[in-house]
Amino acid sequence: EGPTLDSYVADHGPLPADQLLHAARRLAGALGAVHAAGVIHRDMKPNNVLMGHEGPVLIDFGIAHGLEDSRLTATGMVIGTPGYLAPEMVTGSSPSPATDWWGWAAVLVFAATGRPPYVVGGYDVVISRAMAGKADVNGLDRRIAVALRGALAVRPEHRWSVEDVLAELENAALYPNTEGLFYDLVGGDGPTEVLGGVSVPASPYGDYADETHYREQGQFAPAVPVPPPSIVPAQAATMVAPVPDQGVPPTMV
Repeated sequence: EGPTLDSYVADHGPLPADQLLHAARRLAGALGAVHAAGVIHRDMKPNNVLMGHEGPVLIDFGIAHGLEDSRLTATGMVIGTPGYLAPEMVTGSSPSPATDWWGWAAVLVFAATGRPPYVVGGYDVVISRAMAGKADVNGLDRRIAVALRGALAVRPEHRWSVEDVLAELENAALYPNTEGLFYDLVGGDGPTEVLGGVSVPASPYGDYADETHYREQGQFAPAVPVPPPSIVPAQAATMVAPVPDQGVPPTMV
């Protein structure tokens, strides 16, 4: 028994660092068990998490996918929830454990901020921001912000590991308010400032690589342009969308 995560946050506010760490560990354990059983959840989102007496519980395997199964949806279709749908799914890749871990990080952003990870707006805005790696982590401890954005990198090979994310969340929980707060003043394209006298690079990723930042170059490379998707409102939060040819974002229906 317990409310969904979105209802809990609406009533009690975002989770503080210690509760966020506990939630992250519980959900990571759940996903680890799911993947060990050969299943991909495919629909990580706040209303698929119940806040039970012992902590969060992962529910709703209605669109779960076997690791060895062929695509369960009709040919050319993909299912997911904008804002919690991994970028590789938008461009037509098959679901994988990386898909769920990306959704895990997106759920944690919501739990920590009380806001959708890619702002409130039309689905085209949400998908475009997700494809650009611009999760809203404003107001979080800088360590939490950088770790969660690292876990939400667009390319799976550039994402932070679960262990590294949990280690940084633990650091923030055990030693609060030592690194200041993160503020991305213009949504990811401009300067950043941190309260408490700690300066931060303009990039929210610091020197961590993602799809547009390369460690070996030591500089920021131009983002690979992604055509914005054409999207119309859906009747339900979980939507079915055509998989595009040659990596073009789909039209959500």
